Amino acid sequence: MNVELRYADHRPYYRKILMDEDGRFYLVRTESVLAKGKEATIDIYQAGHKKRELRLGGDPLIVHQGYLHYVVNKDDGVGELTGAIVRSRVPD
Repeated sequence: MNVELRYADHRPYYRKILMDEDGRFYLVRTESVLAKGKEATIDIYQAGHKKRELRLGGDPLIVHQGYLHYVVNKDDGVGELTGAIVRSRVPD
């Protein structure tokens, strides 16, 4: 599989790659290296071809049994950061 990856001084920034039990690759990208825990776009590849693009409101950690598990961070503006782990079904 050949995929063009860019680095932090370019947009988009590919943050991580996940893989599931069905051989799909999930390339997680954001528009900034500082956007950890915020909205991400996931490019899904299978057999070397892009199948789909997903937008999530958080940072995916793992993909397991058809679900992406991700963190959603909330900043209250006074220095307190809270988070939640959410799961989202991966569409076929």
